Amino acid sequence: MDDRALVYRGADQPDMSVINPESDVWQHIKAYSPISVRLYSRDMELSNQNVLHREVLPSQVVILSLVDNSLLTIKLHLCGSITFNGIISAPSAVRMLSWMIPTAQKQLGDPVDDLAVATVLMVVGGQLILLRPRKSANQEVKYDMQIFADRIEFCWIHLRGIGTLENSLWGYDGQGIRVWLNALAIESLLQREKDDDEPENSHLFLHHILRFLLGNRQVKEAVTFASHYKELIYFSHALEILLHTVVESEATLESESDSEDGEIAPDAVLPTVVEFLDHFDSALDVVVGCARKTELTRWKRLFSIVGNPKSLFETCLASQRLKTAGSYLLVLHNLEQLDENNDDAVRLLQSAVDGKDWQLCRELLRFLHSVDDTGAALRHALSKTNVVNFIDDDSLEVGLHASISP
Repeated sequence: MDDRALVYRGADQPDMSVINPESDVWQHIKAYSPISVRLYSRDMELSNQNVLHREVLPSQVVILSLVDNSLLTIKLHLCGSITFNGIISAPSAVRMLSWMIPTAQKQLGDPVDDLAVATVLMVVGGQLILLRPRKSANQEVKYDMQIFADRIEFCWIHLRGIGTLENSLWGYDGQGIRVWLNALAIESLLQREKDDDEPENSHLFLHHILRFLLGNRQVKEAVTFASHYKELIYFSHALEILLHTVVESEATLESESDSEDGEIAPDAVLPTVVEFLDHFDSALDVVVGCARKTELTRWKRLFSIVGNPKSLFETCLASQRLKTAGSYLLVLHNLEQLDENNDDAVRLLQSAVDGKDWQLCRELLRFLHSVDDTGAALRHALSKTNVVNFIDDDSLEVGLHASISP
């Protein structure tokens, strides 16, 4: 019966009639080739002799829909094809298949060329896969595959979002919703094909989501989320923005309230943010980077939570994070926690010499010269370290002479 349409005329039968193909309420109509749509009168018997109109269609009909007095048909027209060998092993594993076409192609392009520029999105066996097109030297279209996630049950795309939600990709993995912002920036990808050296526009979003999670005391969830992005070169910068935003916002709220200076409100987010930062190796850099961009009046509250800057300096020195220790040295200087002999600076200078970090040596020499115009601090440091043994090194010599010159 694959070549027949079964039509049930319910108006001729009682309401409780059972639909049965053997019943006389069914009319079997042979579907002849070519494909056609036939119109019959509802008041006449359904037979080939009573056809009011016959419309021959050039291709297979996928969907028929009657809207008021209009009959809408969706037909298939082959414009091209893509082979997914190596990606789709079994058709039944495909749960979703979609594509995104650039705006310029939609408005001005020929539909036949859609395949050459379309970004294909699919869910295969629980894997969320994105295929980005690129043309080879002989104009052959190939696809770069990117797997976003596993165990995805359903996903959808958001091409016309608000702000950072534009071009976002959303997926549900059975436990929660996962979001990839700007994942479908197909316009910028096409532009980048023209100039590989042109950077793709991007917007920082991590600190917004992390602040929301930490505001709800979801530290574990925030750590899990952030861990997916910790290899990015701007990850530490995003954490620094998070810390700086919270420090400034809570300081503003405190100034507008009657709370005592330094008192931490019960609903303060800063302690939770610091707890979150401790899960990442860049925490010490993030804290000192935030402090150097924050007013001195905020430092008391910040370091009351993250720890004494002197202890943080010692931690950096012990772990050979000398550049970070140099940043904490400036913090100690501004807080007037350095002794008159600048022993902390001298110890850091010796470690920089031992590690042959001449750039840091030059910066420390300039620092010692700036804190004591008489040059006593600089002479004391030179006498306590073996930096003079490397005076013949051209890179250090220039810095040293610049530091001790009047």
